[in-house]
Amino acid sequence: MSFQLEGTVRKFNEKVRQNVKDNIHSIVKGITEGFQATYKIDYLLGYPALFNHREETETVKGLFKEMFTESAVINLETSKGAEDFAYFSQEKPEHILGLVLRMKRKIPISLITTLNLILMKGHY
Repeated sequence: MSFQLEGTVRKFNEKVRQNVKDNIHSIVKGITEGFQATYKIDYLLGYPALFNHREETETVKGLFKEMFTESAVINLETSKGAEDFAYFSQEKPEHILGLVLRMKRKIPISLITTLNLILMKGHY
């Protein structure tokens, strides 16, 4: 008899993320030893959380409020989506921005252009 469990763990705190991994190993080990069974865990730690740094975020928001209007700049809810750019942001403060451009027409169109702009401190 065998058992396979798959899932995703996403945490904003890197220490908590590592603790979850360690706890999964400890729990599985305890259960399998209690039943005189064996186990194998393939745990991929994956991408860390991506945070926009406050100073860079305020700079970008200010620029867009000047270019467009204050009401055109919105803050999105915190998301647990994965992004490989998170590795870079651990080394240098950054801001990643999703810019959505929509054309207004009477006939709905499916063309929505999404542009990711990455602005790193000292590079804008």
